[in-house]
Amino acid sequence: MFFAQSVFTHMLPDQFNHSLGEAARVLKPRGTVYATCFRVDDDILAAARRTNLTQFDLRFDHEYSPGCLVNELDHLTGAVAFSDELLRSFVEAAGLQFRGPVRLGAWSGHFPVPFDGQDFLVLGR
Repeated sequence: MFFAQSVFTHMLPDQFNHSLGEAARVLKPRGTVYATCFRVDDDILAAARRTNLTQFDLRFDHEYSPGCLVNELDHLTGAVAFSDELLRSFVEAAGLQFRGPVRLGAWSGHFPVPFDGQDFLVLGR
């Protein structure tokens, strides 16, 4: 098992993509990747900006690159969020597959029954 709690939430796209590829490389054939992330779309961003449920003011106002938003320009890796499309491209590039949907976190205030503070991915071969 590869476990990354609050790690990918602090990586820019190239770092995330590389690290997920490394996780896949060392994963046993029937192994599992558990990794938290911030997943965003327009509705999630609107809720996060309206509710501000965390001490970190997670608004993700700044586009770093297509599908990637950062919370602060002066501290790019303080908090990084990704679109579904970009997350899926990372998973595919690593040769992994989703084991169910992205589990939705409470951080944005958008989801009524969250699993965790951050969103999380469960992946495998």
